Amino acid sequence: MTFSNISNNILLEVDKFRVEFFFNSIEKHERIAFVFSNHGNTSLDGMPDGGSTLYGAGYDVICFKTTANDWYQTLPFEIFDKISQLIYERSYQRVVGYGFSMGGFAAAVFSKLLSCDTVLLLSPQYSVRDSFDTRWHYAVPHVNWRYELTDESISKTTKFLIFYDNKDIDKFQIEKFIKLIPSDNLTLKSVPYCDHTSIAYLKEIGILRDVLLKSLDTGRFPELSYQSGRRNSRTYLHTLSLHLYIKNKLKWALGVNDIVLRIEPGNIANYQTRCMILEKALAQSQTSHHAEKRNLAEPENKDLKPHTDKHMPSLFLKLRAGAFVTDAYRRAKAIMTFRG
Repeated sequence: MTFSNISNNILLEVDKFRVEFFFNSIEKHERIAFVFSNHGNTSLDGMPDGGSTLYGAGYDVICFKTTANDWYQTLPFEIFDKISQLIYERSYQRVVGYGFSMGGFAAAVFSKLLSCDTVLLLSPQYSVRDSFDTRWHYAVPHVNWRYELTDESISKTTKFLIFYDNKDIDKFQIEKFIKLIPSDNLTLKSVPYCDHTSIAYLKEIGILRDVLLKSLDTGRFPELSYQSGRRNSRTYLHTLSLHLYIKNKLKWALGVNDIVLRIEPGNIANYQTRCMILEKALAQSQTSHHAEKRNLAEPENKDLKPHTDKHMPSLFLKLRAGAFVTDAYRRAKAIMTFRG
């Protein structure tokens, strides 16, 4: 996306961090948005993470971009004084923030320092160190924590809008936000099985742009159908198939996986999930100690025949051998932990 009359100013650039200000050099904007990159970001260039969308809608934008994957803990505190001065000099009438996952953590933890009126959080993280959610424990041992969500750090006047999956472990993260944010300032919107990657779900059903702009413009979630397009969402269907797998509803899991493979036949995670379902179904069909010797080329139930399953070809053996590594098993294990 290209814009005319756009100017930029790098407010901060240090190792693995860039804070960049994008503004219209001709027309004065009365609104400014802060956007925060997510864990796994690999570039410090441009206006990612919704920045371009917000700029195109008439916002000046400050992008907090990092490749450090440290939950913004090494961000120099001095940047907030510079931003406060900029907001004062340009007399913005509305200040908003936006982030997904780690970016959501940052948008929340810096909401007070940035004097935000409204903050939109998609599947935000409250903590990645506590025992209630171990998904990111592998990434945190090297992090020295300076910025944390507390009564002191979070704004008590900002309107917080949180979108999340209430069937995911994210539910525990949101419970922490509920305890921290005054109820009058908190609005929740949830869709079962939209996964932690709720941003992908909203994009797949075609409403991400409307949710982003209308939520930040008004401080309320827009009146949209948040579930009507879920049958076309790979994220929703893939997550649903994993939950069905865990609940031992294997025929349903295979049926949903069929739809996922039609939507996205090139994603190896979809085949990994199918392998998991088929292997569990095969294990459950073994009713005697002789079952391991059964000839899999002629099973009683042809739907459980791995080599002739229409989606498997030779991938089944490769995946069983661990030739491809995906997060499907990790997601299923996380769901099992959540249900336990």
